[in-house]
Amino acid sequence: MKKYLAVFLVFVLVLSLIGCGKEEENEILPSDEEPCESVEDDETIEDGEPSYSEIDIVPDKNPEELLADFIANAEGEWHRNGDTSDVKLTIHADGTFTMIYEGDAKPYDHGTISYDSDYESIFLDGEEKIYDGKSYSYSCSMMSDDMLDLVGKQCIRAAESFNFRERLTGHWYLDGDTDSRYFKLDGSDWYLSEGGMGSITNVGSENGETYELHFYEMYEEDPSYVFEFSEDGVLTEKNTGETYQPIDE
Repeated sequence: MKKYLAVFLVFVLVLSLIGCGKEEENEILPSDEEPCESVEDDETIEDGEPSYSEIDIVPDKNPEELLADFIANAEGEWHRNGDTSDVKLTIHADGTFTMIYEGDAKPYDHGTISYDSDYESIFLDGEEKIYDGKSYSYSCSMMSDDMLDLVGKQCIRAAESFNFRERLTGHWYLDGDTDSRYFKLDGSDWYLSEGGMGSITNVGSENGETYELHFYEMYEEDPSYVFEFSEDGVLTEKNTGETYQPIDE
């Protein structure tokens, strides 16, 4: 009898231990926690934000489209450095171009416009044998609506350009005082009485009356002086506010 009683007590003890183990497991995974919901590819994560499947990917334009865009935007007449006495570049709607110097009867080069996929650039492919029996291709790109880069030289639309040789010749004195320092201008070239020399680029006009002129020293990429050039011929340095007036000598 004692033997059966001992076996019964052992059996009860095992059942109690199994019950405690299940209670501990239930504490690790509480039954009141909400299950996670999966998000389908075509659902929005937040209001107003489309899923990746709803975003249209715009392909890159092909060379023909890029060429057509350039011609449409660049069509018209341009002057190198914004100087009408310098080279005039004309972009034609038919995809051709001409380059001519002021006063010349014949263009010094002309040809067709192309897009080079290897260089990812527009080129003006000349037909004239300019030097050593060879024709040339000129890299060209739009910098803004009114400015082109032609082989590293800025070109400004004809409406924003003026004749340097007519209006930028002579001496400009600080405050109009002939005892002060001065700039000597000779068309697209400048010389400073205190030392320094270089070239002038007209970067255009916002109102057709006042032009912005950049004075570059030789071999420098950034302008040394930035002037506003008004219709009355006064040069105003934009950084310092200094004014230079032309004095006839």
